[in-house]
Amino acid sequence: MKRFPLSLCFGVFSFILIAFLTSCGKTSPKPPVDERLNKGHDQPTIAQITLTPGTLKAGKVFSSEMSPEDVELGSEHQTIELDQSSGQVKYTEGNGYVRRFTVESTSKTPNRVYLIQISYKTANREVMNAQLTSDEQINRHQHFFKQILSNVDNKLTFAKHKEALSFDYAYCDRIVRKQSNGSEYVDANPVGLSGFIKFVKPGTRAEDKEVTMLITLGHFFNSKFISTGSKAIRQFYSTVLPGADTDINMTINFDVITKTSPKPPVDERMNKGDGQPTIAQITLTPGILKAGKVFSPEMSPEDVELGSEHQTIELDQSSGQIKYTEGNGYVRRFTVESTSKTPNRVYLIQISYKTANREVMNAQLTSDEQINRHQHFFKQILSNVDNKLTFAKHKEALSFDYAYCDRIVRKQSNGSEYVDANPVGLSGFIKFVKPGTRAEDKEVTMLISLEHFFNSKFISTGSKAIRQFYSTVLPGADTDINMTINFDVTTK
Repeated sequence: MKRFPLSLCFGVFSFILIAFLTSCGKTSPKPPVDERLNKGHDQPTIAQITLTPGTLKAGKVFSSEMSPEDVELGSEHQTIELDQSSGQVKYTEGNGYVRRFTVESTSKTPNRVYLIQISYKTANREVMNAQLTSDEQINRHQHFFKQILSNVDNKLTFAKHKEALSFDYAYCDRIVRKQSNGSEYVDANPVGLSGFIKFVKPGTRAEDKEVTMLITLGHFFNSKFISTGSKAIRQFYSTVLPGADTDINMTINFDVITKTSPKPPVDERMNKGDGQPTIAQITLTPGILKAGKVFSPEMSPEDVELGSEHQTIELDQSSGQIKYTEGNGYVRRFTVESTSKTPNRVYLIQISYKTANREVMNAQLTSDEQINRHQHFFKQILSNVDNKLTFAKHKEALSFDYAYCDRIVRKQSNGSEYVDANPVGLSGFIKFVKPGTRAEDKEVTMLISLEHFFNSKFISTGSKAIRQFYSTVLPGADTDINMTINFDVTTK
């Protein structure tokens, strides 16, 4: 076993290379056993990913055998913290935290590398990295760093070969362990809690200025090593992991400054150009499709005869916790009829936002600068097990259908007004149906998310095609607000 002096150790929360992840036991980790019923560690629930820039020292090269000493680290860093304790992925806000990383490629700065460190906490906010590197667990765990190339109808396409990647990665874990006699040594077992990454031009296409990465912590039920007695591991970009279960998935976005970048990307993490939606009012008005009209993405508000009554849910997050507005005119759950009960029944669903100061802010989201960046998504939660949400990923699995029907009054340069049907989702129609894959639901739980795209919500330049309303993976987007809404459905 290769040993290193303690000066090589480095950890997650410091700007220097010294920290201690101490675990006790024998010199050699114990043989793995089957843990399918009990993995032997807590569930990683809060993840902190820290990126520290560095420069390769003279004469050093980036490789899988590189050492922490090969890099001169900077003093600044960027940190993303993802909290899944509520059942939804939430970003930690405030000083020291970002939602996207900004990096330089090697075409911009040839020897630029980044130290990427990952720290986990349980739902009780107890640090748990030592659980993953214990004698019983260390040979079961490995992080994988996969590049998402596209997401069409929630079908992810990954870069499957190293030449197709926009980055390279090297495991550089240095874990302080104890031998049976009590003395300490440094273990370089490749877990991926600490490693180096550099951004490069892929061999198969032009250099990417945005990179979406899926970081997966894999738990192997036998061993992460490819064969008995071997220390060979799977490639860091592996997408198929036989004999492994996923402890946690994290989608991380990088804005990449390249040699050809005309200027650094506009960073909207600190100032998106709009206020933070804090109070949300969702109003549901029943309607009937007029004779000869059909429910479709091309439908118009004129296709529906609306009723005079409505239901409203108001959610207030200004205190840091979600609170329902109580009183006349407000409900906590919507009551609706499915099309099996009333065949032409549809509902107008309208969303209005206010800032923490109770200022109406919909106009901010539909300004010239913001309208092409914003889109609502309406996702059905099928299950929630141990705070892991399962969504309906195909239209046939949904208990509802949705059509964007925004009609936004805008002004032309000459002062005249026109109506813009740009699909934001502040206004649209919904109907409740029997899903094609199971019996009709009498209760539906929906996660409505307002997404802010840092470039454009349209799928490609010059196109007006948008992502499906039920999309769950949104590369290049940040969530402005998530709202969980419950519907009681009256069926036939």
